[in-house]
Amino acid sequence: MSIEWDRLRSFDGSVQHAFEELCAQLVSNEKFPSDSTFVRNGLPDGGVEFYWTLPDGKEYGWQVKYFTNLNDSHRFSQIDRSVKDSIRNHPNLISYTVCLAMDLPDAKVKNKKSAKEKWDGYVIKWNKIAQENGKSIEFRYWGDHQIWKRLSAEENRGRHYFWFNKDFFSNEWYKKSIEVSRANVGPRYSSEYNVDLPIIKYFNGLGRTNDFFKEFTPLFNNIQRAYNYLDLKKIEEIIGTSEPVIDQDIEELERIHGKILKHQLGFIDFNSINVLCSTIQVILTDWNNNIKQKIRDEKRDWIEQNRDKDKLYSHLQNYEDPYSKLLQLNQELSNLKEFALGNAGRSANIPLLLITGNAGNGKTHLLCDVAVRRIGTDLPTILLLGSHFRDDEPWNQIIKHLGLNCNRDEFLGALNTTAEIAKSKCLIFIDALNEGDGKKLWRKYLAGMIETLKNYPPVWELF
Repeated sequence: MSIEWDRLRSFDGSVQHAFEELCAQLVSNEKFPSDSTFVRNGLPDGGVEFYWTLPDGKEYGWQVKYFTNLNDSHRFSQIDRSVKDSIRNHPNLISYTVCLAMDLPDAKVKNKKSAKEKWDGYVIKWNKIAQENGKSIEFRYWGDHQIWKRLSAEENRGRHYFWFNKDFFSNEWYKKSIEVSRANVGPRYSSEYNVDLPIIKYFNGLGRTNDFFKEFTPLFNNIQRAYNYLDLKKIEEIIGTSEPVIDQDIEELERIHGKILKHQLGFIDFNSINVLCSTIQVILTDWNNNIKQKIRDEKRDWIEQNRDKDKLYSHLQNYEDPYSKLLQLNQELSNLKEFALGNAGRSANIPLLLITGNAGNGKTHLLCDVAVRRIGTDLPTILLLGSHFRDDEPWNQIIKHLGLNCNRDEFLGALNTTAEIAKSKCLIFIDALNEGDGKKLWRKYLAGMIETLKNYPPVWELF
């Protein structure tokens, strides 16, 4: 099947960027060994737009060109330049795939090379260049067939629906949907009466927003900075031992931090973070206790020897400086633990939130306010009203309320895709479960809805 590329929605101002994003999403879902890492390059990309790094360091790279034909020889020159750059800049590259929005024509016309024949000729040339650089690289091609094969897979049905139904799931579409729900809420919501409440931080965690990471990431950076200020050699001299060391635990914290930044929508292992912080703190506390004892001993000896008391403070600085720096690192570790154990941090791994309260307490206003704030920063958000539901299968009702023509998996897959693009969770708000047919409906279907959502981690639901 030939893909109708003219239906591809624009992204970041162009269809070229949309094609790149689509290919990046498909490649990020390719099957590689566990502990492999997907990396997306910025510009300049060194000939590789994104790649997978295997545990042994070998790399599988991709380059994307939104070409629907290769009639212009300059286009082959662009591909050739990217391949040469990749060979030069990626010493561990063993596979290189070029993605084009077309299959390679192979018409047998006398005295004229087809695009397929030209490609094969370039592959021979690239293999020779790679061999001259001491490398063996497999050069591959993704066109309509290879891309459609992946897009038509069951797990990508929603992704296909998103990219080729441009009238839906845009920022403007989400905004209009929110505006309709706000109008239906009536006087229960007014933008004139907004107050920043502590619970807003929970929504930052739930949505994995930039505000969440602005609070979370500096906690790791402060630990690394405090650790760098330590003079471990001096500390070891004071306490008379070099064991146990904390270097590996600090490095592991930084590794976890790096993984979180690379996979902003993935599970955050707060338990490992807390264990590492506590392990380091036990060692720091022991070191500080030793240094405190050294300070007491030095004071006692200094006084017993009747030495100049005015010089005692200067002498004790050799102990008090490392002591204070250890306290600072200990405090930074406590700050990270406090965040990880607190509601704002814990909310980051919660796939569902139920908000309860008496009538008139402002629950509807809160959900509307959060939805409006999120949509104002282009974060995918859906707001639905419980009073609009009848006693029937909820997913079909949700899809109908939003004016869509798709099935449940296409809908949730499309939401997943918008969440990946936004690098933030997509939140579905359903206000007032107890209204309408809610008392019957949700008892029958809510558990099943939660089970379904487990297959779509970037989509979370709040009631």
